[in-house]
Amino acid sequence: MKRVVQLKVGSQDSFADWSDDGHFFAFTTDINGIDQVAMYHLKTEEVTFFGDATQSENAMKVIGNDKILARSNYNASLSPVIYDVTTGEKTILEFPPGIAVGSQLINDHEVIMTINRPLSPSTLIRFNILTQESETLLETDMGNIDGSLFVDGKHIFYPSLDGTKIPALVYKPRDFDPNKKYPAIIIPHGGPTAQYFLYFSPSVQYFTDLGYIVMNPNVRGSTGYGSAFRDACIKDWGGKDHEDWIAGRQWLIEHSAVNPKKVVIYGGSYGGYATLWAMGKSPELWAAGVAWVPVSDLLAMYDLSMEHFKFFLRQQMGDPVENKELWIDRSPITHIHNMKSPLLLVHGSNDPRCPVSQSHIVVEKLKQYGFKENEDFEYVEYSNEGHGSSGDMSGTIRSLKLLDDFLYRRIESK
Repeated sequence: MKRVVQLKVGSQDSFADWSDDGHFFAFTTDINGIDQVAMYHLKTEEVTFFGDATQSENAMKVIGNDKILARSNYNASLSPVIYDVTTGEKTILEFPPGIAVGSQLINDHEVIMTINRPLSPSTLIRFNILTQESETLLETDMGNIDGSLFVDGKHIFYPSLDGTKIPALVYKPRDFDPNKKYPAIIIPHGGPTAQYFLYFSPSVQYFTDLGYIVMNPNVRGSTGYGSAFRDACIKDWGGKDHEDWIAGRQWLIEHSAVNPKKVVIYGGSYGGYATLWAMGKSPELWAAGVAWVPVSDLLAMYDLSMEHFKFFLRQQMGDPVENKELWIDRSPITHIHNMKSPLLLVHGSNDPRCPVSQSHIVVEKLKQYGFKENEDFEYVEYSNEGHGSSGDMSGTIRSLKLLDDFLYRRIESK
């Protein structure tokens, strides 16, 4: 074996699919600053790029020997496009709106895809590439749930503290009244190299049904908006991203009728890191925090991590020995004593990614500083659970009830 594609040291180049005749394969690369579709010619060892590298695109399938099916990532939506291998011509498929989350070629001109959108978890469709016509094969089975109660999301940009435009998804309760003041929940995503999309989220729908405005911010460090945006927080966890969470809160207050005294920050994994960090570094801004399976102490987590997680942590925050002071300073546990509002900690005892000891450290540190459990903070540990409920519906329902109870007691009852 030999490596055939590494466009430069540090570029992210990922294989997609072979042509039928085996003469080339399609792949995705970020060498030009954003994910772009490319093709590697086996005989000539040449690389051909497709598109103008102005928006993120990922190669998915090779159709026969002359077309590449790709997926465009624009404004937190995913839609399919096709490139002609010979001419480079791009065809935008007139596809039903939503997130194209899966694809399967039936033949050389038909594709089956699942479309996910805020108002509907999944719609299975058959799409004819030649005629640009689609046929719905299967709609979401809502059971006894009234789908008309769901709310749609809106993709927006807001200015961060330094003026950088930050993308985010905003969901408002049904019958939103701009003359009222609403509580809000800002939900930093995990990763930090991840992205929110306009897809169906049970938790978002639940929170908006309770009367909260919800923001899913794709702050610096997120994928989907170019490699410079994605890498902006390398060796800067809790820096630029923290500024973006703060600015998101301010945007909601100024533009979405949000009560500044009732803004909650809540997240899991790296989102849990974000919650703990914000509670310690900007404590006066948050009415409450919810940290789910969080990262709290970078050095302690590194010691217990598997090798691939250690690699990721070094990639993100530098060497733990050479950059020890940075790792300590950017650990939420270093600043948690500044906390001024109620905190809910939740962790699974079998979490292989963010060990449960990360929450134990927070609990012990808070007690050392005089915070009282069940008064200043609450801790819930689930036995036989890993890194979140992992799609288990009973676990999701249990978690949402826990959140509802905490927020009602700590926010809405006041």
